Order: sequence, then C-alpha cells, then structure tokens
Amino acid sequence: MDIKAIVLRLVADDQIKEAFDALLKYAVAERYRQDVMVISGKYRILLLDLQYGRITPSDYKQRRTEIINKIIDLAGRTNFQKPPFIPARPANKDYESAEGAESSGSSRGDNHYEDDDYDDVESAPEAPATDYEGLEGLEGLESEEKEVLPPNQRIVNTGFAPKDTPQFPSPDDVTLVAGQSYFFWLEVGVLLKDTIEVRPASLPTEHLPDEAELEVALYAMGDGFQIEEAASIGKLKLNKNGTVRVSQQPMYPPQLAVSAEMFEKRLFFPVQAAAKEGRGLLKCNIYCQGILVQSREVRAEIAAQTKPLIAALTSELQYSLASTLTAKQLNAYREHKLSVLLSESDQESHSLQIFGSHQYKKDASFDEGTISNTLREIRGGLRLAAWGKETEYQNEPYLYESKAKNLDQLSAHLFMLAKRGYNFYDALVNSFAGPGRAARKALEELMREPGYVQLVLQKGARQVLPLAVLYDHPLDAGVPSMKSYRLCDTFRTALEQNQPLAECSCFQGNCPSREDRYVVCPSGFWGYRHYLGMPHSVKDSPFAPAEIFYSDKPEVAVATWTDVDFKYRVNHINNLKAWNNINWKFAEDRKSTINLLKDKQLSMVYFYCHGGMSNSFPYLLVGKDRNELIVPSLIRSEDIFWEDSHPLVFINGCHTTSLSPEQTLNFVSAFVENALCAGVIGTEITIFEQLAVDFSTAFFKRFTNNVPVGKAIRDARLDILQQYNPLGLVYIPFVISGLQLVKK
Repeated sequence: MDIKAIVLRLVADDQIKEAFDALLKYAVAERYRQDVMVISGKYRILLLDLQYGRITPSDYKQRRTEIINKIIDLAGRTNFQKPPFIPARPANKDYESAEGAESSGSSRGDNHYEDDDYDDVESAPEAPATDYEGLEGLEGLESEEKEVLPPNQRIVNTGFAPKDTPQFPSPDDVTLVAGQSYFFWLEVGVLLKDTIEVRPASLPTEHLPDEAELEVALYAMGDGFQIEEAASIGKLKLNKNGTVRVSQQPMYPPQLAVSAEMFEKRLFFPVQAAAKEGRGLLKCNIYCQGILVQSREVRAEIAAQTKPLIAALTSELQYSLASTLTAKQLNAYREHKLSVLLSESDQESHSLQIFGSHQYKKDASFDEGTISNTLREIRGGLRLAAWGKETEYQNEPYLYESKAKNLDQLSAHLFMLAKRGYNFYDALVNSFAGPGRAARKALEELMREPGYVQLVLQKGARQVLPLAVLYDHPLDAGVPSMKSYRLCDTFRTALEQNQPLAECSCFQGNCPSREDRYVVCPSGFWGYRHYLGMPHSVKDSPFAPAEIFYSDKPEVAVATWTDVDFKYRVNHINNLKAWNNINWKFAEDRKSTINLLKDKQLSMVYFYCHGGMSNSFPYLLVGKDRNELIVPSLIRSEDIFWEDSHPLVFINGCHTTSLSPEQTLNFVSAFVENALCAGVIGTEITIFEQLAVDFSTAFFKRFTNNVPVGKAIRDARLDILQQYNPLGLVYIPFVISGLQLVKK
C-alpha cells in the first residue's frame, strides 16, 4: 500500500489530522512539508471560522471538501516516501489487510508524544511522529535520505501540558480545567502534531550568528492565567547546524518529569488557570539582542472540567519583525536597551509588554481613556509650543519662525513639555510597578545612558505612543506655576556656549541635576537621550532590513510641493543639490513622482510637500495641483515594489491638515508591506516649513554618512534644540533604529 492509499483510507474515516501527520511523515523534500503545513493551517482556520460563526455550515462543507481534495492531491505526488508497511487503524476501527503489509497493532489513541519520539536532531531533525505506532520504524530507513531543514524553516511550536505529566501535551480541542496547574511549552523545529499554532510560522533564523541566543518571555494578559515571574523567561541557543536547543529553562531548579532530550529541546513555563471559567490569554514574545522578533497571543478556554471544544487552545502570530533575518541584519540592529510592545487587549484597553537588558521584564495595561488623555496632553503640548494653541492647526503663526535665541520661550516650553512627559512616565511606571520604589529605580538605571529603543505597534493597536516626549527625571509636576522650575545649568552652559549637545554630559546619562525635582533638563526626554525606532510589523512581508545598500552614491528621490506658499523650497532644494555624495532625483508633479517611485535602485524617498485627509484617507500633495493626490492605494495600483533596494521614506509634510501619526500609519503600511521599504519617518503634529527644512538637513547630513537612523534622528533633534527650539521631538521614526546606508 502506498501513501496515497493510506491517506485515502484516513480521509474516508474522517481522520483528517492523522492524514496530515502521515503526509508529514513521508514527505521527502522540505518544500512538500511546507505545502502540507500550509494546507494544515488552512484547515485549522476553517475549524475556527466554524466555531465562531464566521461561516455557514454549507460554506464549511464546501471549503472542507476543497481541503480534502488538496490532501489527496498532495498524497499523489511522487515526492512522498512509499511506506514499507501499513500503520495500524485508530482504536475501534479496522483496516482492511493489504497484500504484503504488516499491521503494528493498536494506536495509542491519544495526542501524546512518547519519549522515543525525541530522537537526536543535532544534525538532521526528524519529521514528527504520528499517532500510529507502525510508522515509528520508518526513521531508520529514511535517515540517510532525509534533508536537513534549513534554519529559516524552523517552526515555532507551542502548547500546554499538565503539570504532573509535562511530557504529554494537552490536546488543542479539549479545554483546560479551572484552578489547575499547567506548563505552557515552546519548541522550535519541524512542525509537531501537538502544536496549537493557528498558522504555523517559522522563526526567522536564517544565517543568524553562530550560537546566537534567543530570549523567550511569557506575559499574563488579564486574570485568566497566573504566571510565576521568576519562571517567565527562558533562553534558546541557535547552533551552527541550524538546530535550536534550550540554554536556560524558565524553572530553577528544574523540576520537570521529562526525558533529557525533551528538556534540551522544549521550554516549559509554569502557569495556573484561573479559578473561574472563561478564556485565559498569554503573550509569548521572542527576543534577539533585546529586539522583539516575534509575538504570539495564546488563548485557552477554561472550564470547570475537561470538555471537547474545537480550537480550545490556540496560539497566533501577531507581530513579526521579519520573515528572515541575517547575521548582518542583527549585527546592524545593535543590541537594544529596551523593547516595548503596544497591543490592543480589547475595544477599551491596551497592554504593554516591556523587555530590556539583563532580562528586565514588565507588563502594563492602559484603558482607552488613559491612552487618549496621554496623547491629548502630549500632542496638545507640542502644538502649544509650535503655534500657541492646543487645538489643531488653523493657520496660526509659527512661534519659532524668527530663529531668535529666546531662552525664556524655550525654557517655558521645555518646562511645560517636561511636566506632561513626566505625568506620562509616572502613569506608565505605576501601571506595571505600583507605587513602589524598586521598579521605578530599576527602569531609571536601565535607561540612564543612551541606547537603542524599540517601540512595537502590534497590528490592531490604534494609538502611537509619543515615547520621544517621555520624561524620566524626577519632577514635581504639581507646582502651580512654571516659575517654580529652572533650567539645568550644565545644559544651559552648553547651549549658550554653542557646544555640541550630543557631547554634553547630560545627554550621556550624567546630568548633575537629575535628582533635583525643580530642575528641567532636556536630557530627561527619551527623544533627546535615546535612539528610538518604531518598526512596523512585516508578518506578511519578507524583509526588515538593517542596511540599505548602494553602489556608487545613494539614490534619493525628492517629491516637492511647488506652490509659492513654500517660501524656503528653492533654497532647500539648491542646498540638497550641493551635496555631491548623493545622486538626487527630483519630481515636481504627480506623474513624475510616480515615475520616480518606480525606480528600483532608490536608497531614500523624500516627500517635501503638503498632506491631509480626504474622506478618511490620508494623502500627500506634490506639484501645485491640489486635486492630484498621492494616496496609500497608489503603491499597489502602480505596482511600486522595491524588492532589492528597500529605501527609507521620509514624509516631511509641512502645514498638513490633521494628518496624525495614526493616519500616517496607512502610508507606513502601504510603503512597508506593499512596496517593501525599510521604514517611514513621520511627525506627531503639523509642522512648519522652517522646521521641516532644518530638521531634514540635519538628518540627511548624518544618515547619508552612515549614521544609523535612530541616532541620526536623535542628533537632528539636538541640532534643532541648539537653535533654541524644542520641536525636533515631533518626528517619529517608523523604522528599526539601527538602519543605515552601506556602500556595497
């Protein structure tokens, strides 16, 4: 009997999961394993759609038939090994004996692994065993022919297991029991039959540095689970041959009743289900060099006793930095001090998962009102500094137009922003640490010196946290008058003597006035001290580049608004043209802009233009015709695709009409996901042309000389501050902060 006959019998007996197991067992080439995994994932999604009423029973039947036909088609391909025997029929069912076939007895009839399922995979990981004992004899016959799975095909498998029997994973179609203790487990390798992943995804580990380490952190979401904080972080080691092994179990000392092989392959996190029925949620994050690589949301239905339920246990990938990562990428990213993940818990709350150096781990939750109030306060403060009102821009004059060195104006605006930024910081810290002192001091010490910071917006998050205005120096924010504050003497001296602010001790983490609650120093703002980046999720795209390569000179496309209301445009463009180390390309209308965007060798795209909203959709204006719009959907309709160059996009939209960061995310998604750009730079509020010119010039000067984008933006902010202007804080980098230009 060949594999097709076996699969046909399994399908006829409605053993769909077992059919997938058999196909995985006999697949010779990796590409066929991946085909099986894709179809298996579609089947799992179909079951979820049926459970949650997203499809009708008739639609389910039709789609199920289509999947079964694909299973049969796969079984008929020649790239599946012909088995030398017939696996035993599942319990209580009889296979008809086939000529020359041997029956191996009864199936275990469960969804568990036996210890002998865990062979040494140091050199060549084996395909997962099925529930049929007769298939276990195939390993020896296939060992010499089996292909080694490449590292970029490492599948992240997750699931639950009873605390007393962690070697036996819990079935994904059976509920957990309220009040019971379990292990949440994670293993990287070939696709396992016990995984609860809705869409099995590979860990992006292709060409990682030799013996790299990944840190896996588990967070409890809501009150559905209790976790042990001391046992909520584990480590995985990536070996030279592509295998993944445990280097640190979450539990110390290890008290796990599992085989040595399993202990070396699988992380075990102790968790306890809530005492009441309902749904438990966990967040499982994987970090490399302090950078969030993947984030999963784990859901478990909890009942008074075990009961069958389709998709009772699921895990779904919700954020991925990239689908592939190279050693060069990771080295260019540089180790990060802190990673902050903002996700939407439900319609009325947001959650933060924080992970930093030395396994600093915290989580927090905010209701929608707190987030909205924070954004209103921070952006209102930035507007107040820019045009004197907290309301949206309505053609008010720019307060820093004259470029006069007005220390009183600068001080007043810094005091106001520091007060609002410290309230933001206080709310953030209190949410995960309470009123205690230890957690606050731990975060302060971790973030004292400059470093790279990653803010991740999980898809679905509706808000963009203004981390640049976060102020962490102790401050008495309750004083009634700004006259109670004074400016840091060290900073003031550096400013008045025109010393480079980046070299000032304050911005190196050594401000002498840090502990004075009535002294404001700009170095207390994260945007002036740290290298911030907000990379967009590329779960469905293959790249999150850390380097933009160019051959001779970087190619930069510049699309400009040409109407007379841009009075600094001519000088700005002429100054850019004078930089001989850049190959500038200019467009002054919509058509030429589209043609430029189709250039496959671009290193950067610079929009020096107007922007706004039309019928809930953001737009950019180039040229002088206000009816010719650049909209996000244009990226797809014009087939703009930078598969080789991955340029950085800088949207410098002057005098925009209410183009908020949340609205800018539409452009970010279009450029990153559809065009494969490296990232996008945007702004918190409406900006003025003078600021746009000064900031972009300072940024280009550094970024085009191989300074990473996060540091280039930080240093550009300081340049603007050196002009007695605090508004460099309005720029937002939707990009990994270590991104830089590199000559081939």
